Amino acid sequence: MNYKLAKQLKEAGFPGIEWMTDGGGEPTLSELIEAVGDKFGRLEKTESNWKCLPKPSDNLDWTVGETPSEAVAKLYLKLNQ
Repeated sequence: MNYKLAKQLKEAGFPGIEWMTDGGGEPTLSELIEAVGDKFGRLEKTESNWKCLPKPSDNLDWTVGETPSEAVAKLYLKLNQ
């Protein structure tokens, strides 16, 4: 996960992200999915990236990332704008 995305997560209130923006580790995929909660639908691998799809009943567009974590992080941001 790049610094810009980590900073956006921090600004959106993602718990514990301070250590990443200060040069530490990054949230795990399971932490990101847990933060998205019941809005998480599924992850899909495409030819060149990953898509995170929310539950169909939420009428949200999917998000794309180079990694599964990045795709889920972008869904978290969409939900917490």
